[in-house]
Amino acid sequence: MATSSRTTTTTPHDDTYNSPTAKATLVKNVPSTCLNLRFGHHELPEPGQYERVELRDGRAVCPRELSKIVQEAIAEAQRIADSEIEQYVLNGNDDSLGLITHEDEEELIAPAVEKVTIRPAMDSGAVANVLHPKDLPADAEPQPNRTGKHFVGANNARIEKFGSCETVLESHLGAVGCNWQLADVARPLHSVSVVTGPIDGPGKQDVLFNNKCGFVVPPGVVAEIMKRVKPIMEYPRDGNLYTCEVEMSAFRRQGQDA
Repeated sequence: MATSSRTTTTTPHDDTYNSPTAKATLVKNVPSTCLNLRFGHHELPEPGQYERVELRDGRAVCPRELSKIVQEAIAEAQRIADSEIEQYVLNGNDDSLGLITHEDEEELIAPAVEKVTIRPAMDSGAVANVLHPKDLPADAEPQPNRTGKHFVGANNARIEKFGSCETVLESHLGAVGCNWQLADVARPLHSVSVVTGPIDGPGKQDVLFNNKCGFVVPPGVVAEIMKRVKPIMEYPRDGNLYTCEVEMSAFRRQGQDA
Protein backbone atom coordinates (compact mmCIF):
# COMPACT_ATOMS: atom_id res chain seq x y z
CA MET A 1 0.00 0.00 0.00
CA ALA A 2 1.20 3.47 -0.80
CA THR A 3 1.30 5.54 2.37
CA SER A 4 2.45 8.99 3.30
CA SER A 5 4.62 10.25 6.13
CA ARG A 6 3.17 13.74 5.99
CA THR A 7 0.83 14.58 8.85
CA THR A 8 -1.18 17.49 7.49
CA THR A 9 -3.82 17.50 4.77
CA THR A 10 -4.74 20.66 2.87
CA THR A 11 -7.53 20.60 0.33
CA PRO A 12 -6.66 22.07 -3.09
CA HIS A 13 -8.69 25.16 -3.79
CA ASP A 14 -8.41 26.94 -7.13
CA ASP A 15 -11.68 28.03 -8.69
CA THR A 16 -9.96 28.87 -11.98
CA TYR A 17 -8.67 25.35 -12.40
CA ASN A 18 -10.51 23.32 -15.03
CA SER A 19 -9.65 19.65 -14.54
CA PRO A 20 -11.10 16.86 -16.73
CA THR A 21 -13.40 14.36 -15.10
CA ALA A 22 -12.45 10.75 -14.57
CA LYS A 23 -12.16 9.06 -17.95
CA ALA A 24 -15.10 6.91 -18.95
CA THR A 25 -14.68 3.61 -20.66
CA LEU A 26 -15.69 3.11 -24.28
CA VAL A 27 -18.77 1.02 -24.91
CA LYS A 28 -18.59 -0.67 -28.30
CA ASN A 29 -20.53 -3.51 -29.89
CA VAL A 30 -22.42 -4.23 -26.68
CA PRO A 31 -26.14 -5.08 -26.84
CA SER A 32 -28.25 -2.37 -25.26
CA THR A 33 -29.74 -4.93 -22.87
CA CYS A 34 -26.29 -5.27 -21.29
CA LEU A 35 -25.97 -1.56 -20.55
CA ASN A 36 -28.06 -1.61 -17.41
CA LEU A 37 -26.47 0.57 -14.72
CA ARG A 38 -28.37 -1.10 -11.91
CA PHE A 39 -28.01 0.44 -8.50
CA GLY A 40 -31.49 -0.12 -7.10
CA HIS A 41 -30.42 -3.25 -5.25
CA HIS A 42 -28.83 -1.21 -2.45
CA GLU A 43 -31.01 -1.11 0.63
CA LEU A 44 -32.00 2.35 1.79
CA PRO A 45 -30.71 3.40 5.20
CA GLU A 46 -32.81 2.91 8.30
CA PRO A 47 -35.14 5.81 9.21
CA GLY A 48 -33.15 8.60 10.80
CA GLN A 49 -33.89 11.17 13.43
CA TYR A 50 -36.74 12.89 11.58
CA GLU A 51 -40.21 11.54 12.33
CA ARG A 52 -41.73 13.42 9.39
CA VAL A 53 -40.10 14.66 6.20
CA GLU A 54 -41.55 17.50 4.15
CA LEU A 55 -41.98 16.95 0.41
CA ARG A 56 -41.93 19.48 -2.42
CA ASP A 57 -45.73 19.40 -2.64
CA GLY A 58 -46.07 20.36 1.04
CA ARG A 59 -46.98 16.92 2.33
CA ALA A 60 -45.23 15.49 5.39
CA VAL A 61 -44.48 11.78 5.28
CA CYS A 62 -42.95 9.24 7.64
CA PRO A 63 -39.55 7.64 6.88
CA ARG A 64 -41.20 4.47 5.54
CA GLU A 65 -43.25 6.48 3.05
CA LEU A 66 -40.15 8.50 2.15
CA SER A 67 -38.25 5.28 1.36
CA LYS A 68 -40.95 4.31 -1.13
CA ILE A 69 -40.83 7.77 -2.75
CA VAL A 70 -37.04 7.65 -3.05
CA GLN A 71 -37.21 4.15 -4.57
CA GLU A 72 -39.67 5.44 -7.16
CA ALA A 73 -37.34 8.36 -7.94
CA ILE A 74 -34.38 6.02 -8.35
CA ALA A 75 -36.40 3.74 -10.64
CA GLU A 76 -37.37 6.72 -12.81
CA ALA A 77 -33.77 7.94 -13.00
CA GLN A 78 -32.68 4.40 -13.92
CA ARG A 79 -35.30 4.25 -16.68
CA ILE A 80 -34.04 7.55 -18.13
CA ALA A 81 -30.39 6.43 -17.94
CA ASP A 82 -31.22 3.11 -19.62
CA SER A 83 -33.10 4.87 -22.42
CA GLU A 84 -30.32 7.41 -23.06
CA ILE A 85 -27.59 4.76 -23.13
CA GLU A 86 -29.62 2.51 -25.42
CA GLN A 87 -30.20 5.34 -27.87
CA TYR A 88 -26.53 6.26 -27.70
CA VAL A 89 -25.43 2.77 -28.72
CA LEU A 90 -28.16 2.33 -31.35
CA ASN A 91 -27.06 5.59 -32.97
CA GLY A 92 -23.59 4.14 -33.48
CA ASN A 93 -21.62 6.55 -31.34
CA ASP A 94 -18.09 5.41 -30.61
CA ASP A 95 -17.09 8.15 -28.19
CA SER A 96 -17.08 7.61 -24.45
CA LEU A 97 -20.40 7.93 -22.67
CA GLY A 98 -19.11 10.31 -20.04
CA LEU A 99 -20.31 7.91 -17.35
CA ILE A 100 -18.32 5.84 -14.89
CA THR A 101 -19.01 2.35 -16.20
CA HIS A 102 -17.48 -1.08 -15.87
CA GLU A 103 -14.64 -2.00 -18.18
CA ASP A 104 -15.40 -4.81 -20.65
CA GLU A 105 -12.98 -7.46 -19.45
CA GLU A 106 -12.75 -9.05 -22.89
CA GLU A 107 -11.49 -5.79 -24.38
CA LEU A 108 -8.76 -5.28 -21.77
CA ILE A 109 -5.61 -6.77 -23.29
CA ALA A 110 -2.56 -5.35 -21.55
CA PRO A 111 0.68 -6.54 -19.99
CA ALA A 112 0.87 -7.07 -16.25
CA VAL A 113 1.18 -3.82 -14.32
CA GLU A 114 2.19 -2.91 -10.83
CA LYS A 115 -0.69 -2.19 -8.48
CA VAL A 116 -0.72 -0.18 -5.27
CA THR A 117 -3.57 0.29 -2.81
CA ILE A 118 -4.77 3.81 -2.01
CA ARG A 119 -7.71 5.22 -0.04
CA PRO A 120 -8.92 8.43 -1.72
CA ALA A 121 -11.41 10.60 0.15
CA MET A 122 -14.38 12.06 -1.75
CA ASP A 123 -14.13 15.81 -1.11
CA SER A 124 -16.57 18.54 -2.16
CA GLY A 125 -13.92 21.10 -1.18
CA ALA A 126 -11.35 19.84 -3.68
CA VAL A 127 -11.39 21.23 -7.22
CA ALA A 128 -9.38 18.37 -8.72
CA ASN A 129 -8.57 14.71 -8.18
CA VAL A 130 -5.22 15.04 -6.42
CA LEU A 131 -2.52 12.57 -5.43
CA HIS A 132 1.10 12.81 -4.29
CA PRO A 133 3.51 11.43 -6.92
CA LYS A 134 5.02 8.98 -4.44
CA ASP A 135 1.65 7.21 -4.19
CA LEU A 136 1.73 6.24 -7.89
CA PRO A 137 2.69 2.72 -9.02
CA ALA A 138 6.29 2.47 -10.21
CA ASP A 139 5.33 2.02 -13.87
CA ALA A 140 3.02 5.06 -14.03
CA GLU A 141 3.76 7.71 -16.64
CA PRO A 142 3.25 11.15 -15.03
CA GLN A 143 3.27 14.29 -17.15
CA PRO A 144 5.04 17.43 -15.86
CA ASN A 145 3.27 20.64 -14.90
CA ARG A 146 3.79 22.88 -17.92
CA THR A 147 1.35 25.62 -16.89
CA GLY A 148 3.25 26.92 -13.87
CA LYS A 149 -0.06 27.07 -11.95
CA HIS A 150 -0.43 25.62 -8.47
CA PHE A 151 -3.22 25.01 -5.96
CA VAL A 152 -4.22 27.11 -2.96
CA GLY A 153 -5.35 25.47 0.27
CA ALA A 154 -8.22 26.47 2.55
CA ASN A 155 -5.72 28.37 4.70
CA ASN A 156 -4.58 30.27 1.57
CA ALA A 157 -1.27 28.38 1.55
CA ARG A 158 0.29 27.42 -1.78
CA ILE A 159 0.17 23.71 -2.66
CA GLU A 160 2.71 22.75 -5.29
CA LYS A 161 1.33 21.00 -8.37
CA PHE A 162 3.85 18.67 -10.02
CA GLY A 163 1.86 17.50 -13.05
CA SER A 164 -0.77 14.89 -13.93
CA CYS A 165 -1.12 11.17 -14.49
CA GLU A 166 -3.79 8.85 -15.89
CA THR A 167 -4.52 5.65 -13.96
CA VAL A 168 -7.04 2.82 -13.66
CA LEU A 169 -8.81 2.26 -10.33
CA GLU A 170 -10.25 -1.15 -9.45
CA SER A 171 -12.72 -2.04 -6.70
CA HIS A 172 -15.35 -4.73 -6.08
CA LEU A 173 -17.68 -2.72 -8.39
CA GLY A 174 -15.33 -2.87 -11.39
CA ALA A 175 -12.63 -0.73 -13.03
CA VAL A 176 -12.77 2.97 -13.89
CA GLY A 177 -10.30 5.47 -15.30
CA CYS A 178 -9.05 8.39 -13.22
CA ASN A 179 -6.92 11.37 -14.25
CA TRP A 180 -4.98 12.69 -11.25
CA GLN A 181 -3.38 16.06 -10.66
CA LEU A 182 -0.12 15.38 -8.85
CA ALA A 183 0.33 17.71 -5.90
CA ASP A 184 1.97 18.02 -2.49
CA VAL A 185 -0.93 16.53 -0.51
CA ALA A 186 -0.93 14.08 2.38
CA ARG A 187 -3.67 11.80 1.01
CA PRO A 188 -5.45 11.16 -2.29
CA LEU A 189 -8.63 13.19 -2.83
CA HIS A 190 -11.45 12.70 -5.31
CA SER A 191 -13.17 15.94 -6.27
CA VAL A 192 -16.99 15.91 -6.28
CA SER A 193 -17.04 18.62 -8.96
CA VAL A 194 -14.74 16.58 -11.22
CA VAL A 195 -16.72 13.37 -10.76
CA THR A 196 -20.05 15.11 -11.42
CA GLY A 197 -18.67 16.96 -14.45
CA PRO A 198 -18.90 20.56 -15.73
CA ILE A 199 -21.61 22.76 -14.28
CA ASP A 200 -23.06 23.31 -17.76
CA GLY A 201 -24.96 20.40 -19.27
CA PRO A 202 -26.54 17.27 -17.78
CA GLY A 203 -23.49 16.20 -15.77
CA LYS A 204 -21.35 13.08 -15.85
CA GLN A 205 -22.38 11.29 -12.64
CA ASP A 206 -24.22 12.06 -9.40
CA VAL A 207 -22.70 11.68 -5.94
CA LEU A 208 -24.79 10.64 -2.92
CA PHE A 209 -23.87 10.47 0.78
CA ASN A 210 -25.48 9.30 3.98
CA ASN A 211 -24.04 8.69 7.44
CA LYS A 212 -22.60 5.33 6.38
CA CYS A 213 -21.39 5.54 2.79
CA GLY A 214 -20.97 7.63 -0.35
CA PHE A 215 -21.98 6.47 -3.83
CA VAL A 216 -21.28 7.51 -7.41
CA VAL A 217 -24.44 6.81 -9.44
CA PRO A 218 -25.73 7.60 -12.94
CA PRO A 219 -26.68 11.23 -13.63
CA GLY A 220 -30.25 12.26 -12.89
CA VAL A 221 -30.71 10.34 -9.64
CA VAL A 222 -30.40 13.40 -7.37
CA ALA A 223 -32.66 15.48 -9.62
CA GLU A 224 -35.39 12.85 -9.50
CA ILE A 225 -35.18 12.57 -5.71
CA MET A 226 -35.23 16.35 -5.22
CA LYS A 227 -38.37 16.67 -7.34
CA ARG A 228 -40.12 14.91 -4.47
CA VAL A 229 -38.20 15.78 -1.29
CA LYS A 230 -37.71 19.23 0.24
CA PRO A 231 -34.06 19.73 1.31
CA ILE A 232 -32.98 20.79 4.79
CA MET A 233 -29.91 22.63 3.46
CA GLU A 234 -28.71 23.39 -0.08
CA TYR A 235 -25.19 24.09 -1.36
CA PRO A 236 -25.30 25.49 -4.93
CA ARG A 237 -22.19 24.97 -7.02
CA ASP A 238 -19.93 28.01 -7.33
CA GLY A 239 -17.12 27.29 -9.78
CA ASN A 240 -15.77 23.93 -8.63
CA LEU A 241 -16.97 24.27 -5.02
CA TYR A 242 -20.36 23.73 -3.38
CA THR A 243 -21.18 26.63 -1.06
CA CYS A 244 -24.11 28.26 0.67
CA GLU A 245 -24.75 31.75 2.07
CA VAL A 246 -26.38 31.85 5.50
CA GLU A 247 -26.86 34.35 8.31
CA MET A 248 -25.26 33.23 11.58
CA SER A 249 -26.18 34.30 15.10
CA ALA A 250 -25.35 33.09 18.60
CA PHE A 251 -27.47 30.19 19.86
CA ARG A 252 -29.35 31.04 23.05
CA ARG A 253 -31.33 28.51 25.04
CA GLN A 254 -34.77 29.39 26.31
CA GLY A 255 -34.51 31.42 29.50
CA GLN A 256 -30.90 32.37 28.93
CA ASP A 257 -30.08 36.01 29.59
CA ALA A 258 -29.52 38.12 26.47
